[in-house]
Amino acid sequence: MSGSIFANIRYRFWRPAPTALDGNIRLLYVELVFSAILGGVASFNSAFAVRLGASEAMIGLLSSMPPLMAALVSIPAARMLERRSDRRPLMFGSLFLVRVGYLAVALIPLLFPTNTATALVTWLILLSVPGTIFNAGWIPLLAELLPERRRAFVFSRRSIINGVIVAAVTFLAGSWLEAVTFPYNYQLLYAFGVIAALLSCYVLEFLVIPPSEVILERRERRRNLALSSASWQVVRERVLKNRGFLAMTTNTFLYNFGVWMSLPLFVLIYVRELGASDAWIGTHAALGSVGTVVGYFVWERVIRHKGFKWVLLRTMPLSPFYPFVVALVPDLTVILSAHWLIGFINSGTDLSHFNVLLKVCPRERRASYFGFYSTLMNVSAFIAPMLAVALAEHVGLRATMFMAASVRLVGGLMFHVIKFEEPPEEAWTPINGETAPDAQGAGADNPQDNP
Repeated sequence: MSGSIFANIRYRFWRPAPTALDGNIRLLYVELVFSAILGGVASFNSAFAVRLGASEAMIGLLSSMPPLMAALVSIPAARMLERRSDRRPLMFGSLFLVRVGYLAVALIPLLFPTNTATALVTWLILLSVPGTIFNAGWIPLLAELLPERRRAFVFSRRSIINGVIVAAVTFLAGSWLEAVTFPYNYQLLYAFGVIAALLSCYVLEFLVIPPSEVILERRERRRNLALSSASWQVVRERVLKNRGFLAMTTNTFLYNFGVWMSLPLFVLIYVRELGASDAWIGTHAALGSVGTVVGYFVWERVIRHKGFKWVLLRTMPLSPFYPFVVALVPDLTVILSAHWLIGFINSGTDLSHFNVLLKVCPRERRASYFGFYSTLMNVSAFIAPMLAVALAEHVGLRATMFMAASVRLVGGLMFHVIKFEEPPEEAWTPINGETAPDAQGAGADNPQDNP
């Protein structure tokens, strides 16, 4: 049995890719094996800051300042990318800076023997700037590289790969951090993550990316598509008239406000109120990743039969379950069990929400629409953690967590109140003029044909 499994893996990944699309999908899987390692390591950022002496306010800044930086950078980055036919150097150069920058995270205890926590939080905030530039181009690029009928399958498989790697890394890292002297344990862990992430950068260089359509300023003025303009007329005519995009943005803003309120509270409740160890934090992250892996297997199949919007409407109201448990049940064992379940639920939310958002954005202006959307979401992400920390000082951590979960629940239910029609499946321009995947019978209805 194991021999046939390995033979199948070898057949899929070592044989020449039949098309540029299949080759790109294969590379998207392989690079994630390496980048997920740094993702697992980065899940200990807040714990590292707390153990270096970071205050509640500093943990709040660690949650809120990167979104503020993203809000300031997203639209200019999108405009800058839209003016380039070859977006690879700017995108992948920014990604390289982020990953190399994590080497400095490992060195901060040596470089700043005093005010170490402040230096760590400040540096992590600064790293969000090149990360925002990469994200501004990465999401539209994925939409261009993958036809809609294969997105659910590819995104779910990428998320499964990510979940498996993160689960393994966080579980092993938790044991490592308990066994080795602080702060050398964290320093070596970050160095290992950076080396793996740089291999991911190398793999991404082999992607076959078609030239992007260049949006000229004259064309923007003529067609009135400059979404980054501060003009109310532009917003009214190009955003508010797109009912699907408006509904997704409005509902998600409220939903995400609750999510971001809870973010700085989790680690403070785990470590300071409940006394969680590094090993517990690693196990907690690993269980959430296992739930995510199982969820992506299940939800991708449900989406194939029911569609993205059907799953979105049913998983969004369920996602506040976990912060309610953390707020109401101060027991680390119960929290571990609940985190597995919320990983399962959130995988459906993430997979459906991302794809519906892609569909409601005009194809030729996805970078600007995502820039506009990201700016609003990041404004929410800047305000909410600071509000949560301020509230926690007056009513306590768990009471504030309950408020955050309630806001998140209202946001999830709003998807049933502000309704919109899911756009039809969009046409896809094949890479290098190859045959469209539907004509080859390799669409999402035939997942066994996907690499």
